[in-house]
Amino acid sequence: AIEMLRENKVPQEHADHLMKIALSEMDRLNGIITDFLLYARPQEPNVKPFDLHQSLKNVLTLLQSSESKGENVTISTKLDGSLFITGDSKQIQQVFWNLGLNAIDAVYDGGGIDIYTRESKNAVEVVFSDSGMGINKSDIDNIFYPFFTTKEKGTGLGLSIAQKITEEHGGKIVVESKGTGMGATFRVILPLNN
Repeated sequence: AIEMLRENKVPQEHADHLMKIALSEMDRLNGIITDFLLYARPQEPNVKPFDLHQSLKNVLTLLQSSESKGENVTISTKLDGSLFITGDSKQIQQVFWNLGLNAIDAVYDGGGIDIYTRESKNAVEVVFSDSGMGINKSDIDNIFYPFFTTKEKGTGLGLSIAQKITEEHGGKIVVESKGTGMGATFRVILPLNN
């Protein structure tokens, strides 16, 4: 597309279409490279106390305006007050972003996503629950493997990156799905400050 545009051999209406394709592909490739670098060369965490609820709200704002979000997707949250933990807020936001995008993809044609937190004595759970297509039982053990994907345009790195960051923060991600068409729930379990 770029070569054709450079040679200036296409009518203007085709040129505009080719430019849109080129820009879209550039964004897609940039996303693949970014995911790959995040997985292959993670940064050292910048650990300090931060408000987990504020981080979730920041991600929620981005998800609400994401191009991936369909018009019939409802995102509900329950994030009352502040909830401080120690970790790298940017890396944890990456975890939430990846899980949020997965949930949006799962309910693209309509449905709901619930995002909320639950505290226990020593940990906090951040829950992403969707009413989407769910996860096939044969795939559920593979979803955190690098490059495993069931999406046409996915890199298969989003959940691997989320898991890696969570584990580096002393936590884990637990996934539950009753099967295809039954929705899915991802629980990010992180240690609380004591």
